[in-house]
Amino acid sequence: MRKNTIVIAKTTAFLLFLYVYIAGSAAAQIMPGSPLGDLKIQADPKGEIQLGKFGSPYVLCFFIPGDEATASEIKALQKIISGDKILSKFKIIMATRGKDDNERELARSYVKKNGFKATLAFDPETAAARAFTAFQFPSFFIVDSKGELKTLRVPSVTKPIRRLGFEEMLGISADGGDIPMIDLFEETSATKEQLNMIGKKAPDFTLTDMNGKTYKLSSLRGKNVIAVFWSEGCPHCRVDLPLLNDFYTKNRQKHNFEVLAITRKGDAGSVKRTTDFVSQNKLQFPVLLYTEDSLSNDYNIKYIPTAFYIDPDGKIVELTVGTPPNFDKTMESIFTDPKRLGGK
Repeated sequence: MRKNTIVIAKTTAFLLFLYVYIAGSAAAQIMPGSPLGDLKIQADPKGEIQLGKFGSPYVLCFFIPGDEATASEIKALQKIISGDKILSKFKIIMATRGKDDNERELARSYVKKNGFKATLAFDPETAAARAFTAFQFPSFFIVDSKGELKTLRVPSVTKPIRRLGFEEMLGISADGGDIPMIDLFEETSATKEQLNMIGKKAPDFTLTDMNGKTYKLSSLRGKNVIAVFWSEGCPHCRVDLPLLNDFYTKNRQKHNFEVLAITRKGDAGSVKRTTDFVSQNKLQFPVLLYTEDSLSNDYNIKYIPTAFYIDPDGKIVELTVGTPPNFDKTMESIFTDPKRLGGK
């Protein structure tokens, strides 16, 4: 019992140190679609692995030795890969710090004990972990045969981040496709009620803009629509709307879409601040005002900005709460994914 306690304590201390060290010295994150080039990691027992020139597609897993949850994930990954002829081309590289002999031996014992069929690698200066911004463990990344990164951090191979499971992501990568950016980050702020709206008709509404012009959602059938709830006093909204405006002006015709920016009509001061924000940022889409709680209740609004992505038939196909990371790529992925706005 004492020996196990010591091992757990050492592993916990190691995990805490590694998280603080990596997070405190993170470099620019490598993004999906980027070649890994000459990024290297130490091979066990010696030599090095060029992550951009490995020679076959692989899954890179940053891990902490001794963690049982990670062991279960890697075993599940092995099962996924071994059970499919095409996916069997993927190799597994397991990377941990391995700064000294004790850490390296702990990693070797962990791999051997669990019977992992993987290439063990060490990242003593955490250069690779920082490049991938692997701040939490385990962290999984898919890399194709050309040495190009295909995903952001995937925390689990057994639980989908959004819609796509890890096996589906591997399949897309194996076919030479790009995994939709929207499927690479988890929607953590949306309520259950909002998520249940996906696949259903968007509640209709009729609102006026700041100049008194009337807009009815259902009158836009035949077009894609982004209905975004926001407020001029919301810091995230003040970031989100100019980004959306830029994407809208560049891609409105290409993706056949309109944006309806919906905000609650406040007092005279609030209306003036909203008007000033719209003018300063040269927003090209209508800003609609509402006063009744029934609209925000219909859309289960709890946090802003919240955007609903509505297809030409008036059906909600996606939603985002907050400003999506990698904004343009995420937006583009929503408009090109056949299961979202790219279906028509």
